[in-house]
Amino acid sequence: MLVIAVATLLVVSSLSSASPTPLSPSTLPQRRSASVINFQRNTVQADNKVFNAEAARKERLRVKGKYGTINDRVQAASHSTKRALKTVAEPFDIKTKRAGKEGKDPLINVFDSIDVLYYGPLSVGTPPQKTNVDFDTGSSDLVVPMSNCRGGCTGPLINSSKSTTFKGTRTFFSIKYQDESGANGTVATDAVTVAGLTVAKQAFGAVNVEFGGFSGPNAGLLGLGFPDNAVSNSKPFFTNLVESGGLASNLFSFFMSRGGVDGSELCIGCVNSDKFSGDIDYHSIDPSATGGVQLYWNIPLWSFL
Repeated sequence: MLVIAVATLLVVSSLSSASPTPLSPSTLPQRRSASVINFQRNTVQADNKVFNAEAARKERLRVKGKYGTINDRVQAASHSTKRALKTVAEPFDIKTKRAGKEGKDPLINVFDSIDVLYYGPLSVGTPPQKTNVDFDTGSSDLVVPMSNCRGGCTGPLINSSKSTTFKGTRTFFSIKYQDESGANGTVATDAVTVAGLTVAKQAFGAVNVEFGGFSGPNAGLLGLGFPDNAVSNSKPFFTNLVESGGLASNLFSFFMSRGGVDGSELCIGCVNSDKFSGDIDYHSIDPSATGGVQLYWNIPLWSFL
């Protein structure tokens, strides 16, 4: 079975619910759209037209264990600190391309009885140093393991001393995901490039400790969620690309193969028409499930047919 997913960013806004004791998003466990586990390359025989009940049951248990219940997330969102991040990008018809940039990043599908995660190349610094990240729609921070890592990190690691554009800070960075994995370090900025698209001063967690199974075949993680879910209190990579006004379309799309098959892809500013047939349905995102704060790419679901 092959899957294509499309996400659009038209307006970035922040809402918050009043709370007598507000908590910063940095104190909340972050949701990830994929876990990192030990894996081996297996092959499976699958029929696209047959629903696999056992695989669905395993996936439901994995998601419940990682994300918690929706009530947990609503409570967390109701305590989110308001941080208005104004976008300069004007809404437009995302089905009509304009003059601008786009890029395709090939992804590797990690498979261990289920499709676990999809990761691909990313570069940091000047001159660029190559590493790889799990592209994750359930969180909003870029996490990059550095060469001074004291434990738990998977390479390729980034050496800040070899980049002329690296700017470190003393701001502590600590992220913990729902599955108890996470990383510690400091907030830094540098040039970050994915699929030929660069943000010159992208903030990220320059981490020297990773724990709880964070590390996997991928070195780091790039969050594609919304600014209000960023532990670093900085704008995510995709948000910065949108606000630059240079993308051909304010969207990113995934083509996700199944069963470890090659061909998965992240397309930034584009949808690869070679990867699907038919028409795309577009739906408005809905923050009501997280207390009115736009954290994730939620859409309303009224029925399941």
